[in-house]
Amino acid sequence: MKRLYWLIPAALLLTACDRKSAPDAFTPEMASFSNEFEFDPLRGPVKDFSQTLLDEHDVVVKKVSAQLSREGCFDLLTLEDVENKTGATLLLDANYYVDGRTHEKRLRLQGKCQLAEMPAAG
Repeated sequence: MKRLYWLIPAALLLTACDRKSAPDAFTPEMASFSNEFEFDPLRGPVKDFSQTLLDEHDVVVKKVSAQLSREGCFDLLTLEDVENKTGATLLLDANYYVDGRTHEKRLRLQGKCQLAEMPAAG
């Protein structure tokens, strides 16, 4: 009978090991940028990443790479649209993202690295 008293707490303890924790949430910065620049958002703390989008024939259509700060801000974002032969490199500079070549202000930020204003298309 004493063995039964030891087995019950041991079984309860082991069942707690199977519980899966909820996945990390997307940061607001990751969600915002992935929506605007059409890449898959990543969960949790991210230092850097690269993604490549292929079409149905396994031909590269788009490429995205980024480096993020500890706070989750995009320090560097490189975008390449192979289909349309366009691309950009954006660098974080205070409250703006500037063009990597010309250093012109491209995107305005508000708060903690949140996109405030996108340039008009066209």
